[in-house]
Amino acid sequence: MNEMSKSRSNLFAGTASHARTAAAMLAEVAAPAMFDGNVMQLRHVHRAMSELRRGTPVLLTGLAPLVLLPADTAGASGLQDFAEIAAGPPVMLMSPVRAASVLSRAVDPGVPAIALKLSDRMLMPEMLRALADPTVEQMLPDAPVQVAVPAAAAAVLALAKLARLLPAVLVAPVGPDAAMRAERR
Repeated sequence: MNEMSKSRSNLFAGTASHARTAAAMLAEVAAPAMFDGNVMQLRHVHRAMSELRRGTPVLLTGLAPLVLLPADTAGASGLQDFAEIAAGPPVMLMSPVRAASVLSRAVDPGVPAIALKLSDRMLMPEMLRALADPTVEQMLPDAPVQVAVPAAAAAVLALAKLARLLPAVLVAPVGPDAAMRAERR
C-alpha cells in the first residue's frame, strides 16, 4: 500500500471513529431530554403557538381551564370549533393599551389584561380582527362591557405574543370533558 492510500485509509477510519463517538455522545445527551418534562412542556407551547397562528382553538389547562382563539387569526371554522369546546360565554382578553384604544378611555396600565364581554354581533371573524387591529378605527356596533379577568389572563396574552400575534384573544371556560370534545374534532 502506498503512502497516499495509507493516509486516505487512516482519514476514513478516523472519520468513522469520530462519527461513532459523536453519535454515541448525541444519543447520551438526547435520550434523557426526550423524557424530560421541560422538553415536553416546550413542545406543548410550540404546538399551541402553531395552532394559534393557524386560527385553531387551543386548550389551556390548569385550575381554571380555558379555550383560546386569537382575534387576528379567527375564522369561521375556528369560531365554530371554539363554540363547540366552550362551556361558557366568551370574553376578549386584551392588553391594557389595546383595550384603552377600543374603549376610548383610560384603563389601568398596571393590570395584566382587560376582559371584555362581546355581543353576539361582535363574534364574527371580521369584527374580531377589526377589534384586535390597532390600525383600524373602531366603529363598534355595541360597546363592549368590561368583566372580570380570568386567572390565566397573563399566560394567555404571553402565549399570543410568543406566537407573534396581537394581544387580543377570545377565551371561554371549558368543561371537564373539553379535551375529549377537542379530540373528536
